[in-house]
Amino acid sequence: MGKKKMDELTGMSVEEMESVAKTFEDGTWDRAEYGTPHAGRPAAFGEIMKPVTFKEPPSVIAAIDERAAKLGSTRSDYLRDLVARDLALV
Repeated sequence: MGKKKMDELTGMSVEEMESVAKTFEDGTWDRAEYGTPHAGRPAAFGEIMKPVTFKEPPSVIAAIDERAAKLGSTRSDYLRDLVARDLALV
């Protein structure tokens, strides 16, 4: 990922991120501004995510992965989109 794309995604330049990281590392982290750090990825959809699992034969998984790749997506995002579209029909 290029510097420009990283700046767009985070809203910060690499230099700004380095500065914020330094405050965390040296113990001067401003919790009021940045919140309390937590382990793991941030909530992608504004709430805690929980896994949903089910089994499929390898041939179906391969087809899912192939379709997701053709759409420029990941398996998880592809399946989430399918479920969201189906639930919107209810």
